[in-house]
Amino acid sequence: MPADYRAIAKQKAEKYGLLPDVFLRQIQQESGFNPGAVSEAGALGIAQIMPSTARGWGVNPRDPVASLDAAAQNMAAYIKTYGGKSSNDPVKVRSAYEKALQAYNAGPGSVGRYLPDETKSYISKIIGPDKFSFTDALGAKAAPAVDTGAVSVGPPSPASLPRFDFKSALDNIIKTFAVKRISQAAPENTSSEYLALANQLEASDSEDALAAAAELRNKALIAAGNSMESSSSGAEELVQKLFQAKMQEVIYNQQVAKEEQAINANSSPTAPSAPLTSAKGIAIPGVTITSAKDTSGEPGFDFVIPGGRGAEFKLPFQAQVLKVVGNQNWETNLEKGPGKRGYGNHVEVRGIDPTTGKQFDVLLAHFDKLNPGLKPGSVIGAGTVIGTQGRTGSTTGAHVSADFYDPNKNSTSGDTLAIGYQIRDRLAKGQPVF
Repeated sequence: MPADYRAIAKQKAEKYGLLPDVFLRQIQQESGFNPGAVSEAGALGIAQIMPSTARGWGVNPRDPVASLDAAAQNMAAYIKTYGGKSSNDPVKVRSAYEKALQAYNAGPGSVGRYLPDETKSYISKIIGPDKFSFTDALGAKAAPAVDTGAVSVGPPSPASLPRFDFKSALDNIIKTFAVKRISQAAPENTSSEYLALANQLEASDSEDALAAAAELRNKALIAAGNSMESSSSGAEELVQKLFQAKMQEVIYNQQVAKEEQAINANSSPTAPSAPLTSAKGIAIPGVTITSAKDTSGEPGFDFVIPGGRGAEFKLPFQAQVLKVVGNQNWETNLEKGPGKRGYGNHVEVRGIDPTTGKQFDVLLAHFDKLNPGLKPGSVIGAGTVIGTQGRTGSTTGAHVSADFYDPNKNSTSGDTLAIGYQIRDRLAKGQPVF
């Protein structure tokens, strides 16, 4: 009987505290539960793990049961890192899963810095608002928001990404060595029988069966050792594999430490300098709307301020700084072919519509240089310089891009989009945005 990988995936999700339905949707998106899947990028197996990642996790990506276990374990670690481990707040949990899925698909170093279009689509297909309800999954309805006119931000827990799993890597080396020795053993001994029984027990994936399988593998290795002389070349090969694994551990952990540092630098807010209020906005004379709707499909618009490239863009409303990503000295002109994509140097802020009291998030992008005084968590007044009009990221000329989102989400409601287009129309007329 073929293995029921959906049942195994559900078991692994429950083992590590994941929402099983999300994990099942994730594996369905990754491979369609095909253990033999291979992507164009080289990702392998049922959980589509890249070979380099597999070495870091200490897992054989072609082993579907082990891969599902490793995928669930690392997704759980990401969820914990991004604040969704012990929360029952659907908004917070959705945000944590969005970041965790991004880390799984594009690497943890991308979280808080850039979101590739492919990854955005990947997240949407798995937990898009029209596809999955965290409120229903958590068995509780979100508490109604109470708008007090102020936003508070508490310090998040620092990111802590999974390190190299040396124990699993060591187990795999020993297991591979045992299989090789057994295959070289004389056919009359019982080592191959032990190994066959061990493989059957491992397929059941229960703790008792796995323990028995490990014991059988030990017996198989002993039987193989009794039937052939130990060779110096075999010992040297084993030592070399162990040394390579140790070097991989060092290199992998160094890279993970750098990614942790980058995530924490970009996502650790300080305490707000003042409460965010429903203050009136200001006008920016001479604004030209170059794209009334973002041509990339994002919920916003593009515009140019007088002065061309290098002109200072001043925020036309009071806002709280959520994220600052820069300063990167690269640019791309799409008219000249593909290159580095994305928003380039950008800032995310949160404002309040003084008429309705509704909060909204705005991602302002493509600056050549950002104001070094912008700090996540601080509240800045209307007229504060955000940066210089530029063309970092994916652009066809110097401009500013403004994309609008519901707070703490990667989606946009009609109300939020209406605020964005009100700001657009008032900017075009030279009027205060609020």
